[in-house]
Amino acid sequence: MRGQFDDEKALLSLKTGRKDLDLLLPAKFQDLERIESPTIGTIKKYQGEEICRAAICHLVYWVRDSFNFGRNLNDIQANTFADLLLGEWYALTLADVKLCFTEGIKGRYGQVYQNIDPTTLFGWIK
Repeated sequence: MRGQFDDEKALLSLKTGRKDLDLLLPAKFQDLERIESPTIGTIKKYQGEEICRAAICHLVYWVRDSFNFGRNLNDIQANTFADLLLGEWYALTLADVKLCFTEGIKGRYGQVYQNIDPTTLFGWIK
């Protein structure tokens, strides 16, 4: 039934802190099956939109800081990306997002030229 409280999901939704996200290390898509990571929707439901947005922004800033560009993602763009991800991609786990970002940083989705922006990040997610 929709809307019921789920103890396990509620506990899993607590794994949104910086340390949790930094320790989230999926190396390949097969790893996602064994990693316990909350979905964006679960975090939003049990921890609220602000906590969920902060977790997504932390991952976005990790991507931003992985590149050395003059023009780069700012706080407004990171929050906009997080809001759009919250609304459209709520079934993704934080591990899914981090792996997509890791693959993007590696250049698996094509070369990044001069800046990272929300369009680039959504391209990686798709």
